[in-house]
Amino acid sequence: MLAGGVATAIAASCSAPGKGALVLAISTDMQAPKDIDVVSVFVSTGPNVDFDYLGRVPPQGTTTLPATLAVVQPDNPGDQVRIRVIGFKDQTARVLRDVLTTVPEQQTALLRVPLDFLDDGSAQGSIPAALVPLGPGGAPEGDSTFDATGIASSCDFDDLHQTSINGECATAVVDPSTLAPYDPTQVYGSGGQLASGLPAQCFDPGRCFAGAAPVTDVDMTACTFALPGGAGANFNLALVTTDTGECNALGQCFVPLENDAVQGWTLNGNTVQMVPGICKKAQGGAQLFMAVGACPPKQLSNPVCEPGEVGGSGDAGSGGTGSGVFSSDDASDAKGETEGGTSTDDQDSSGAALPPPNPHGTIIVPAGPNGIEIVHIEDTNGGMSSAPSVQNISVAGNVLLVAEPPDLSQGVVATTEALRTLNNAATEPLLSDNIPLSSIADGGSVGVPTSVTVFADSTFSSVQMSNVYAPFFTCFTGGLHLAQNQVITPDTTSDVALNASPDGTLIATTYSSGVIGFNTVVTMLSPHEIYYSSNFSFTGLPTPMVTGRGAMAYDPTTSDTMLYAGPDGNVYAFSSLKTAGVQSSVALPGAPVGASVAYAPGGQFAVVATSAGLFTITVDSAGTPVVATGPVNPSYEGSDRNTYTVSGAQSIAITSDGLFLIALTDQPSTDSGMLLVMPIDTNGNVGAVGFTLGDQWAAANADVLSAY
Repeated sequence: MLAGGVATAIAASCSAPGKGALVLAISTDMQAPKDIDVVSVFVSTGPNVDFDYLGRVPPQGTTTLPATLAVVQPDNPGDQVRIRVIGFKDQTARVLRDVLTTVPEQQTALLRVPLDFLDDGSAQGSIPAALVPLGPGGAPEGDSTFDATGIASSCDFDDLHQTSINGECATAVVDPSTLAPYDPTQVYGSGGQLASGLPAQCFDPGRCFAGAAPVTDVDMTACTFALPGGAGANFNLALVTTDTGECNALGQCFVPLENDAVQGWTLNGNTVQMVPGICKKAQGGAQLFMAVGACPPKQLSNPVCEPGEVGGSGDAGSGGTGSGVFSSDDASDAKGETEGGTSTDDQDSSGAALPPPNPHGTIIVPAGPNGIEIVHIEDTNGGMSSAPSVQNISVAGNVLLVAEPPDLSQGVVATTEALRTLNNAATEPLLSDNIPLSSIADGGSVGVPTSVTVFADSTFSSVQMSNVYAPFFTCFTGGLHLAQNQVITPDTTSDVALNASPDGTLIATTYSSGVIGFNTVVTMLSPHEIYYSSNFSFTGLPTPMVTGRGAMAYDPTTSDTMLYAGPDGNVYAFSSLKTAGVQSSVALPGAPVGASVAYAPGGQFAVVATSAGLFTITVDSAGTPVVATGPVNPSYEGSDRNTYTVSGAQSIAITSDGLFLIALTDQPSTDSGMLLVMPIDTNGNVGAVGFTLGDQWAAANADVLSAY
C-alpha cells in the first residue's frame, strides 16, 4: 500500500473549493413539520455572505432533519466564520443557534447545531411572507435574500458573542480543535443513511414512551433525581408538553432527552443528573416523564423519527422519502447547465405497460441503439414473474452506460452524444435534461463516456470520458449540469472504473496503470460543489478487463470494505477504508479472469463473475476474502438456439430483496446477448437459469447492469 499515493486534490464546483471543512449536523428533537417546518442556514465570513438558505421540511419541502452541510475553509484560513441556523414554524422563529469559529485546515470536523426544545424561544422575529419557501408568495427552496441577522436572539450575541445552548446563554465561540472528525454514523446512527438521505434508524417517541410515567421528587436546584428501584439503566426521559413533540391520544406531547452529559442527562450511580435547561423547562410548565425498558437510552447519533418514518425493532425506524442534505434550486452558476424537460426523441417504443410499482426486481440495461431497456422480473409476492414486463425507451445516440443510485431517484444515462438524467426507473421511467458531449469538450475532444458512478444520495455523479485523463462531475440540483469542465489533453483515459461508497464519502478509482485509489469526498457549501482528495492508493494491481463500475463493488452496508476481481485470478479485499486501508486477497481455482462483482444487499457475501463461472466470496472479520462456493456455471439456451454457460458474464447484479442474481452476457454476440435471471439463496448459492431475454446489446468489456 502506498499511503497518500496521489498528492493532488480534484475539485468539482460551481464556486471555489477549499481544503478543510466543518460539517454542520443540523437536527431537532421536536417534530417536523408540526413544530418546525422551515429552516434557515446563514454563513458569513466578515462582511461577506457565503451562504443564505431557506428550506422547508417534508412533506412539502425537501430539507429533512437531521441534515448535513459542509462549510469550507475560506481563502484565508484564519478568517472567522459566523454560522446562524434558525428553526421556524410557518413564518415565526422558534429556535436559534449562533456559532463563531474558524475552519480546521486539512481535515473535516463535525459541528453539531441542534435546534432543540431546550432552546425553544431563543429566537424572535419572522420571515417576510414573500420569502417563505414554498409559501403563499411562491418563493422556492434554496438560495435566499432573507436577512437572518435580523432575527433577534434571546442571548447577547452582538456584544458578548453568546447563544442559547441547552436553554442557557453560553459562548457561541467554538474552538475547532475540540471538534471530532466528521463521522456520518454520529449524525445518522449506526444504520447509516438511506439512499434518500434519511437515517436508516431513528428514535420513535410514540413507541418508546408508550408506557411512560411522570418523574417525581426532582431536585430543581441540583437538577437531579434518584432512580426508582428496579429501573436499571435501560430507560428514557422526555419532557412532556401540550403542543410540542410527538403527541399521543391523551394530548401528551413527548420531546425525548439525550443520554448525554453535555446535552441531556447521565446516570451517576443511582442518581440521574440532568443539564439545568431541563429543570428550567420543567419549572416553566413541561413535565418530566420516564419510560423503562421500551427502548435503549436515546443517543445523539440516533435522530428522532420524522412523521412518515416507521419505528422498527429496538429504537430503530426505517426512513421515508426526502433528502438529508440541503438543496438549492438556483443552479444559475453551473457550467454547461441545460434546461430540463423530456426530449421529443424519448418515447416508449415497445408499447408495453409500465413496470408495476414494486421496489424489487427492476433491471436497467443500456441497449445501445435501442436506448434503455427496463425489465421487471418479480411478481407482487417476490416470485419470478411468468410474464416479465419489458419497456424500451429510445434515446438519441447509442446508450453506453446507465448509473443509478439505490433509490432509483436520479441516475445518469451516458450516450454517444450526451448525458441525460433518468428518473423513477422502477415506476415511471423518464428521461430529462441534456448535456451534449460537445459542450463538455470546450473545443477539444473528450471521446465517449467509459465509466459513470452516482453518489448514494443522487447529488452528484462522476463521469469518465475516453479522451480525458481525469473524471469530471455533474450535479443534479436544478437539473443535470456540469460541476467541473475539463482541460482537454491528448492523454487517453487514466480511469477505467469508478465506484461510489454506500454513504457517498469515498470514491474508488481504478487506473489504467494498475493503481486503485480511494478518495475522500466532501460536499461543499451547496449541492453545486464537491471536492475529493486522495486518501490512499494501492499499486501494482492488475487492471480490470471491463469499464463502468469495473470488476469491483462496495459492501452495501459499509463504506469500509470493497472487493475487486482482477484478471489475474485473484479477488482482492480492501478493508478499513475509513482509516489506514488494508489489502488482502484470495486466489480463485484455475486463475480465471474477473469480470464483475455483485454484493448481496445485506453484505453477507458477494458473487464474482469470471471466465470460469460464478464464485461466492465472503470477507471475514480480519478483512480477508474467502471462497465460499464456486465455480458455478449454469447453462442456458441462447437466441441462436445453442447452449451456453454463464462463464464470461460481463455484468452481474443482485436484486434489492436478495432473491435473484441477474447476468448480462455477450453470447452469442455483442448485439444479440442474453439477460439471465437465476435464484440465489441467503448463503450465496446460485440456482439454475430461470428466465432469459435475448437480443441484448452487450458492449464488449462494459460492466453496465443495474438491478433493484
